[in-house]
Amino acid sequence: HEINNPLGIILGFTDLLLEKAKPDSEESDILKTIGKHGLRAKRVVENLLSFARYTECKEELVDINKSIEAVIAVVGNTLLMKKISLKKNLSENLPKVKECAEELQQVFFNIINNAVFAMDGGGTLTIATRSLNNNELVEIRFADTGHGIRKEHRSRIFDPLFTTKKVGEGTGLGLSVSYGILTKHGGTIDFETKTKDESEDAGTTFIITLPAIKQ
Repeated sequence: HEINNPLGIILGFTDLLLEKAKPDSEESDILKTIGKHGLRAKRVVENLLSFARYTECKEELVDINKSIEAVIAVVGNTLLMKKISLKKNLSENLPKVKECAEELQQVFFNIINNAVFAMDGGGTLTIATRSLNNNELVEIRFADTGHGIRKEHRSRIFDPLFTTKKVGEGTGLGLSVSYGILTKHGGTIDFETKTKDESEDAGTTFIITLPAIKQ
């Protein structure tokens, strides 16, 4: 609140002054710049709050495949616009996991969003699920055909605020938040990656494992 409230006041007065400013004037351009960066600061604060304390969320038995399909329904149009084809290999009869469904979908969305960014110009996203260790674990894989993660960045991708995106394109919190959500529930997240310098088959695969609930 100590940061969000002043930001809200700044943005409110910026909008008020914009209404009074002449269109295409220097004052209007300056106010638009203030508004743009004010909104970005607000988003960073919201993401930091999300990272520091996740939204209160009730754990429940979650069907991983249905959760993935729900996220795909949201990002489907984005994949089409970015010329990214989607392949699904979702194993039937997966055991359920005990998670907060909203948080888990946030993790999937974050990973898919990173894959979309890595496949600028198009590519293929493959999502696969399966059970491991006699139904003790559920594994989810998100594989993209993007540019891969450079060696010097690999040890830092789960660090808060680390991002390879340009200023204004990302906060560097997506994978950090995802890591926190998964480990909180006894899950893991890892990745395999190759750049175009290392292999013709460049790309990154994020691998999530979650403890399954035996029924």
